[in-house]
Amino acid sequence: MQGKPMNALRSTRRTIEGNELFAAVIDALGSGVEDYFHLDTIRFERVVLLFDPDADGIHCGALMMMFFYRWMRPLLESGRVSVVRAPMFEISARRYKDTLLAYGEEHYRVIREQLDAKGIEGIKINRFRGLASLNEDTLRKTCLHPDTRAVSEMTIHDAEEAIRVFCPNLSVS
Repeated sequence: MQGKPMNALRSTRRTIEGNELFAAVIDALGSGVEDYFHLDTIRFERVVLLFDPDADGIHCGALMMMFFYRWMRPLLESGRVSVVRAPMFEISARRYKDTLLAYGEEHYRVIREQLDAKGIEGIKINRFRGLASLNEDTLRKTCLHPDTRAVSEMTIHDAEEAIRVFCPNLSVS
């Protein structure tokens, strides 16, 4: 997916089926939408989403949650939609053999305070500017490999929270 998806909450079926991104998702899953959605015909065991580790990526994730909430709710209800958290920072130091990864500003701050408290110097910080800035090994280990990536299941509650945050004038039903 390139760019942000549209907000599908108030869109018509014709609009989402005419949207290139959503049409591709609907076609790939092969299970229809809304009243015509059939969980038993889905082509995949689950949907795993991956976004840039920044504010735009968070917004894209919220918009996709809203799409699934509105048009493919049984997919969320059955726990078959997940999001992978990509690292935002890579932290290394001369006297520290392991490279550390931080998944947000607060996580970075905590790691940095711990390194400072240990007196570790020569710290190098690499802030990833999107998935394309991750090297292949880091991308594979943190985002793609099922045993080492950080995955969270998207829930109805998560979608309703996203709606409250991003669409405060819209009631959740």
